[in-house]
Amino acid sequence: MTSPTRRPITIAGACVLLGGSAVAAELPITGSYGNVESCAYALRGESSGSDDFFLLTKDAVTTAVAHCRFLDVRPRSDKGFDVTAQCEEEGWTEDLAPFEIEIEMVEPESYVLNIDDGSQWGPLALCR
Repeated sequence: MTSPTRRPITIAGACVLLGGSAVAAELPITGSYGNVESCAYALRGESSGSDDFFLLTKDAVTTAVAHCRFLDVRPRSDKGFDVTAQCEEEGWTEDLAPFEIEIEMVEPESYVLNIDDGSQWGPLALCR
């Protein structure tokens, strides 16, 4: 999903991307889910600029290099969701092609995202 020639998106850039005007599909979750770096940002606005950044919210997942908004959310019977997402990356004028994410609850307050290219993000725990 990322190219070695692309610069990581800055946290400030991610904030601009989060403010988009398009209506997105939403997960029926409350709060933000992430790793240490993204939860520090979600809770306190602090960022180290780390490339290890994954933040799941009800309408998007943001990484160090992209902001991916949800276009379609389909509940699954096994405490998960199938999601169609579309990403914006810093330096690109066009959105990337939509792709599929399988979001699985792995613990009561933790999710894993299985990307259709075979990669996996998470587990992402509830930010506290």
